[in-house]
Amino acid sequence: MKRIVTLLIIALLGQWMYAKDYQVSGPQGGLAMTLTLPDGFDTETDSCPLVILMHGIFSSKNFTPMPKIAKQLAKAGIASIRFDFGGHWSSEGEMQPN
Repeated sequence: MKRIVTLLIIALLGQWMYAKDYQVSGPQGGLAMTLTLPDGFDTETDSCPLVILMHGIFSSKNFTPMPKIAKQLAKAGIASIRFDFGGHWSSEGEMQPN
């Protein structure tokens, strides 16, 4: 996961946006995710704290309170990644019990 985060941050260096949607490959297909960076993200060092936000069953990365949490983290200088688990909303695959 650290590699994915690093690649996503590097991809944003020349075209910073407050929040950007991505899709990464998982075992069941594409996982939809949103990377939110804090205001004033330092493109010289491209580093800051990062939190991974995970929703509950039958939920989504875009349902309350996830976007609000991401925004508040960004205001505190913390980046976040939130994603839809496989089989949920924008991600491919099927819901599977563990």
